[in-house]
Amino acid sequence: MQLLDNVTALFPAPFRLLERFARDHEEFADPGVVAFDREIHFYLRYLAVAARVTGDGRAVTLPEVTAGFDRPYADAAFDLALGLKCAADRKPLVCNDFRLDDAERILVVTGPNSGGKTTFARTVGQLVYLAALGCPVPATRARLPLPDRMFTHFERADTAADRTGRLLRELTAVRDTLAAATADSMIVLNESFASTTTADGLRIGGAVLDRITALGAVAVFVTFFEGLGAHGSATVGMVATVDPDDPARRTYRLHRSDGTGQAHAATLAQRYGLTYDAVTARVIG
Repeated sequence: MQLLDNVTALFPAPFRLLERFARDHEEFADPGVVAFDREIHFYLRYLAVAARVTGDGRAVTLPEVTAGFDRPYADAAFDLALGLKCAADRKPLVCNDFRLDDAERILVVTGPNSGGKTTFARTVGQLVYLAALGCPVPATRARLPLPDRMFTHFERADTAADRTGRLLRELTAVRDTLAAATADSMIVLNESFASTTTADGLRIGGAVLDRITALGAVAVFVTFFEGLGAHGSATVGMVATVDPDDPARRTYRLHRSDGTGQAHAATLAQRYGLTYDAVTARVIG
């Protein structure tokens, strides 16, 4: 560096020309080349990460991407972050399928706690987002819409500084989402309105589903409120299942159902003799 400083002092004129040239042409790189250079590094690193989860029935694939709604589906889909964790721990990973046909637009997901509902919602949103980026998605086969925007609402813990309350916060967030969303949007709502009563939750949830249906947007709605899966022709119920021989054991598999069967808590109560009739019979004797 000292040698270069000395040369600059001996021949200042050529170095002034070089300095002016660099200043005049500092933006010489084509913006498209610059963007490609940045994005190709992300893409190659993503492929390296995705390669770590393939095998044992898991795969990443380039999906068919459609500009509008064209019966989206995914086979053997999984959450990429969960797939990486299971691969690192050498644990099995459960994959799930989904599809929307004809007038169907909304996946309404119900089932027991810790049954895989939130992971499924995250998976669907992740598939659509990665497909929009032009990346292979964690599934064996998929056709996915290209959204104009994606909206997500996941439950957030209350804080002492928040004076509005969870329900008002959720209602405000969902109102803003519905005001901004279009027929080409993707909406993911996870356990919204769980802080209210069942009757109010069903009423509010039904109204939200009606608004999404009117918009024509594609959505995933995770809820504890049974029955919303049969709310209308635009909704498809997806239920997280349990082992029929042991209702306390989750399978993490989801299947299409309107979700109007017995609640998981009622199943457990019946299994262990804790229904109203069983308890009354023991007390009365």
